[in-house]
Amino acid sequence: MINDLARAQGGPRSPERTSRDPDNPALLPSADDVRNLLALGDFVDFQQQIEQVHDAVHVWVGATVAQIPFAAYDPIFWAHHVMIDRIWRLWQLRHPTAGIPANLLREALPPFNITVAQTVSVTSLGYDYASFSSRTMIQGR
Repeated sequence: MINDLARAQGGPRSPERTSRDPDNPALLPSADDVRNLLALGDFVDFQQQIEQVHDAVHVWVGATVAQIPFAAYDPIFWAHHVMIDRIWRLWQLRHPTAGIPANLLREALPPFNITVAQTVSVTSLGYDYASFSSRTMIQGR
């Protein structure tokens, strides 16, 4: 039914099944890569670097996860995004005074009726990560 609608509207067809085509595991971010990312003190530097890590994993997994309209159909997508979110939270804890540019905070996040400022705090969104693992990564161990 979804593919019939997509075909009628001239849009992309969803894959019949979730698939992956991972590349060389050495291309994935390492623990040292994450530690270096967490050490960045400037938000813009951190944001650019985490975006590169994020995109590289999508490309590495390949197949469905590398196709933007269908990536979320694969459970690996959700595990990957939770890890990106966790790294963001660890970075915030490690750099509590690092500012996010005001113009970015006012950015809308369509199709949702919220702004970046409304998504900055995981606790205001109703969740958090275990403090023991967070404390370990904050201290750089």
